[in-house]
Amino acid sequence: MVAAQERAGRALAERGARLRRRRIPEFERSFGLWSAMMAEAADTSFRELLGEGEAIPVGRELLRWALLRSPHTLPALMLAAFEDARPFVPRPARRRKIVADGQRLRARMHALLGTRGLLLYPSHPRPAPRHFGSLLRPFDWAYTAIFNILELPVTQVPMGLSRSGLPLGVQVAAGAGQDHLSIAAAVALEQDFGGWVPPSAVPRPVSPARAQEAV
Repeated sequence: MVAAQERAGRALAERGARLRRRRIPEFERSFGLWSAMMAEAADTSFRELLGEGEAIPVGRELLRWALLRSPHTLPALMLAAFEDARPFVPRPARRRKIVADGQRLRARMHALLGTRGLLLYPSHPRPAPRHFGSLLRPFDWAYTAIFNILELPVTQVPMGLSRSGLPLGVQVAAGAGQDHLSIAAAVALEQDFGGWVPPSAVPRPVSPARAQEAV
């Protein structure tokens, strides 16, 4: 994932971008910042959102999921089950301090990126896991969640395959309201690296011409 990020940076530099490495220590607290700021901003529980206004009975829905009858995904049900659990949601006094830290980070990132800056950041701490493997590492998605609370536009860019044939990618974040910049950078990177390609274990599609030859 780091190598893919480095390749993306070099490609943008060849197109005229000026690269600067930044260490943002607060990103090491991504899950805590996300959890506190989402809890502070929420007027409605996640259980109520899943139930469209009425909190779902999580235990019953987990049983229905096991029987393939629930309309909800397992990660969504797990989040609903643990949304009020400690230490995931800090106590109010501690939460307010963390929220203040998050707000300062948001202001800092908006100033850092401005109207012309971009930030390259890994999409995940590891290449694509096996199905349901992400449930064993429930905090890996903090790599993307942090940008939700920072209120920054992000475009996910495919960066080819790893040596094991697994998909790689990188996030391109831009300043507030600068969605067009992250999209433009993503277009450039797709041109340079070929965009999405099927994983090595998936048969590549046959072109219409080759299909006719086969017939």
